[in-house]
Amino acid sequence: VKLITGKWKYDLNDPDIIQIDIINKRFLWIFPFYLGVIKYLKSHDFDIIHGNNPKGVLPILLANKKKFISMIHDLGYFTKIPFEKILIKYIAKNSTFITIPSTQIKKKLLKNFKSLNPNKIFNLYNAIEEKFKPHPEKAEKLKNQLGIKGPVLIYIGRISFYKGVHDIIKSYYLAKEKLRNLNLVIGGLPDFRTQKKYDDWKNKYNDIKFVGFIPPAQIPIYYSMGDIFVTYSYAFEGFGLTPIEAIACGTPVICSSLPVFKEVLGDNAIFVPP
Repeated sequence: VKLITGKWKYDLNDPDIIQIDIINKRFLWIFPFYLGVIKYLKSHDFDIIHGNNPKGVLPILLANKKKFISMIHDLGYFTKIPFEKILIKYIAKNSTFITIPSTQIKKKLLKNFKSLNPNKIFNLYNAIEEKFKPHPEKAEKLKNQLGIKGPVLIYIGRISFYKGVHDIIKSYYLAKEKLRNLNLVIGGLPDFRTQKKYDDWKNKYNDIKFVGFIPPAQIPIYYSMGDIFVTYSYAFEGFGLTPIEAIACGTPVICSSLPVFKEVLGDNAIFVPP
């Protein structure tokens, strides 16, 4: 298996991961990435080619690869950006098969693209790694290292506007009025649009632990440290991996009542309207 991805901030140093040199800026990364992928695919043959999202699938088509599987994780913001809708429709039409992470996405695809063949769409729920399990001793040690005393709310994920992190912060301060020793830990990095807002939060909210990038091996320990995991996306999600990981680590979940969260989590979370 070969994985083709962009070279963002560091080298992965894996012979099976092909990193394409890119411009590390929003939108500008896409052009050198496409050229690199097209060049690589034209010089190599594979039995199966799998594109991870419509933007990632487009260079597969441009490389003149006729048969491929596409992953459509969600329908994103295409209602606001017409090109997104055109691209998703084009990729869905030309894919040999389409994999999706929830029946909600299949419903939305068929609703928006009436001519799409439902028989080539396969729902494959996301899986989690075996490392996601309770780590109580390591979690207690981590809590001491961070200087935390009292119960912990935790969020781990991308710091994007639609993830509702600002609402999590507001709810934390409301809860803190009743529970004075409550703590909030936020793990993850901002995207291009939220970098300034994230920097402002770090300066403004001194009592919140902004821990930034968490090494993969440490993530289950952070989940285990939380008394409640909170995620509050308000726009769209294709699956919702982080609440599943948190539950596997023994941490209860509060999340927004998006239909996909309700599908995936069933009665294993408390749902709040976004």
